[in-house]
Amino acid sequence: MKRIRKCIFRNHGQDLSLEEIERFENEYSIKFPEEYKSFLLVSNGGEVEPSEFNFQNSSDGSDIQYFFSIGEVNGGLSMKEVFEMYILNKRLPEYLLPLAIDSGGNLICISSREDGTHGCVYFWDHELEGISKNIIPITYSFNAFLDSLDTF
Repeated sequence: MKRIRKCIFRNHGQDLSLEEIERFENEYSIKFPEEYKSFLLVSNGGEVEPSEFNFQNSSDGSDIQYFFSIGEVNGGLSMKEVFEMYILNKRLPEYLLPLAIDSGGNLICISSREDGTHGCVYFWDHELEGISKNIIPITYSFNAFLDSLDTF
């Protein structure tokens, strides 16, 4: 069990070094936002409590089934498997990096764009895949996302 901000993480992946995170970034030609890298160094994915969130400026929201882990995982999908399914197969816009999955199979993603959206967290609705309205803003940063998690 690991605590980050107000969240408790269980069933996380093996501890990571900065070099292992950078190797993953290089393998997929991506750059994780610094707040997310800091999270991976403390808790490499896992189940989180509390796990529910609202979309930005909305009373609608979802939950987190688990955050993806780099490396081997006990059940669920690894970040490598998710990147191969969604990034390499171009199911997600190239700037969205999947971080977690909800109980309905939708993704929680973070923006890797080098603009004003860098580090913003989004909800990707798989049932509306291919429609521009399937990407819904959640928060302006990863830490703000963790702070927004609650039990409703």
